[in-house]
Amino acid sequence: MKRFFTIAIALFAAGSVAAQETDSVETDTVKTTAETTTIVVTGDGVAITFGDKDKDRTISIGDKDKEKKKKGAFDFGIFNGLDLGFNAFMLNGDLNLPAEYDDFEQKIGNSTNVQLRFLNVDFRPSSFVRLNFALALDYNDWALENDVTLQPDQDVVTFLQEDIHFNKNKFKAKYLALPFNLQFRTANDITFAGGFEPQFLLRGRVKQRSDERGKTKVNDNFNLREFRYAWVGRIGYNGFSVFCRYYPQSIFADEEGPDMQNISFGVGWGI
Repeated sequence: MKRFFTIAIALFAAGSVAAQETDSVETDTVKTTAETTTIVVTGDGVAITFGDKDKDRTISIGDKDKEKKKKGAFDFGIFNGLDLGFNAFMLNGDLNLPAEYDDFEQKIGNSTNVQLRFLNVDFRPSSFVRLNFALALDYNDWALENDVTLQPDQDVVTFLQEDIHFNKNKFKAKYLALPFNLQFRTANDITFAGGFEPQFLLRGRVKQRSDERGKTKVNDNFNLREFRYAWVGRIGYNGFSVFCRYYPQSIFADEEGPDMQNISFGVGWGI
């Protein structure tokens, strides 16, 4: 029995010394499997790496820094991109429309652009360069200032002057978008991105609200262009960005409406 207590005390002392050495050592690495799993103990926490040297995933437990992942060349994501911004009509690069375009006068503060990117594919040739392709829904509305109604089923864009006041008068369009972006990241995580974005019209709508008629909705293509594209620019940091999306073509189909462009700008998350 005396010998048992002697051995137990020796083992306890050895464990205490090992624990003190672990606290003083900056990093301790234990490989549970030669090529698949590595456990790294640091002063800030524990990092567990799964995979080989070329393709691994690191999970940090108790680390002061956020979770870091070393991704492979390709990466797939779902619902990881969102833009919230404003929409504006433009005529030859000018936001101030001439008098003959009074029907298009809008409340820019109430004219919104929302884009939801629900499927993303990334290609990363290096840690500082990223190519991204996405599938997205792009929602646009333009809040009209005057009491006019855009007419459906017309050969050309036609407005009707109304003798009632609209509390809400919005011209809306929903598109399926295929954004393609090239992003560069600096050493301090500032990102610069530029891209090309084709869009396909899904639906046009006029949504109005008045005391006389209540709420009304009319769906039609309203002479909108069936296919359009945009040039997109972004400046971001840590996943968040400001963006500008410019459509050089007319909103409306050729010879069915004025040669009027569209621009949207705002803030975004993701790429």
